[in-house]
Amino acid sequence: MGFKEQLAKITDNWLLIVLFVFGFFMVFFVIAGGGIRSMGSANIMAMDSSYSKGYSESYGGGNYYPNTGDSLMPEVVNRIIIKTASMSTTVKDWDKSESDLKSYIKSNDAILTTENVNAAYGKYNNGYYTINVPTDKYDALITQLKSIGEVQSFSERANDITGSYVKLQDIIVAEKARLDSYEKLYASSNNVDEKIKLMDRIYNQKNTISGLEYQLANQNERIDYSQISFTMQEKRPTHANVVFATFADLWSSFKQSLNVMLYIIAYVLPFLLLWLLIWVIIKIAKRT
Repeated sequence: MGFKEQLAKITDNWLLIVLFVFGFFMVFFVIAGGGIRSMGSANIMAMDSSYSKGYSESYGGGNYYPNTGDSLMPEVVNRIIIKTASMSTTVKDWDKSESDLKSYIKSNDAILTTENVNAAYGKYNNGYYTINVPTDKYDALITQLKSIGEVQSFSERANDITGSYVKLQDIIVAEKARLDSYEKLYASSNNVDEKIKLMDRIYNQKNTISGLEYQLANQNERIDYSQISFTMQEKRPTHANVVFATFADLWSSFKQSLNVMLYIIAYVLPFLLLWLLIWVIIKIAKRT
């Protein structure tokens, strides 16, 4: 077959050739696009894998709220100590003592978060208070509270949270660095599927950071303010529990005693009648 005949055959089948070329380019673009998506996903997965490994090794993490542990961190010079105290006292003059308590709270810029006062036997007051005082004024307020009345009990607890606090700060820095990496990948990506995945990761990462920052804020509140549980009771006289009998009580006791006596009479009377009957029969028998 000559060249002209071959060219004629190709010309007659031009449609098949066009379809073949179109199909070749379609396959090429599909494979190339999948490769690009795979590269983008691989970048995300590699970054997640690398981060998770380092995160797990450094912080024992993997949860939404990572375990900050109880590491002592002795190299930290400025220690972070949280103090809490509980005190119970008795007072003679309730009104004055309560006025002193409120005055001490105000003068030390403390916050009274709980106040519950009730009266025993209708006149002896009991008060329960929760006080949050700035840490630098904690000792002064404790001394003033002890002066209000006669201290019955006092306990104090100091908790060193230096290790967990510093570690929590480090975790937040690491999480923010991870969020920054996601945002850079999102800005540089031109693939729609990859952008959608990155949007989900960015959203979840922001929630994680918000949760950690909330933990840190709670820790800061505990550091800035110390909590004191204070109980104040009005002292009762030694005869406070002595109660005189009322007429109603005496009348009730009288009725109970009368009922007991009637029960005894009702129980003994048949035996007395039987004994009397026997005695009469014996007398009659002797006479006859």
